[in-house]
Amino acid sequence: MKQKITRQTIIADAVKINPMAPQIMFSYGLHCIGCHVSLWETIEQGCMGHGMDSKQIDKMVEELNGLEKKKTAKKAVKKVKKSK
Repeated sequence: MKQKITRQTIIADAVKINPMAPQIMFSYGLHCIGCHVSLWETIEQGCMGHGMDSKQIDKMVEELNGLEKKKTAKKAVKKVKKSK
C-alpha cells in the first residue's frame, strides 16, 4: 500500500513518496522543494509560512495523494505552465 501524504509529512519525504509532488506544490506557490528546510519542515509549516490558509493546504494535500491519476498530474502541469 502506498504511503499517504499528510499535512505533517516532511516536504522532502513527500517527494520521495511521490516524485511528481513538486508539480502540485509549485502550482500552489510552494517552492520549498529546493530549499534546505525541506529536509525537516512539514508541508503544513511550509504552506503556512507562505500564507496559505487551511482550506488551501487541505486541497493541496488531497491533490498530492491523487497524483497517480493522470488527470490530476496533467492539471498540475498546466497550472505551473500558466503561472510562468
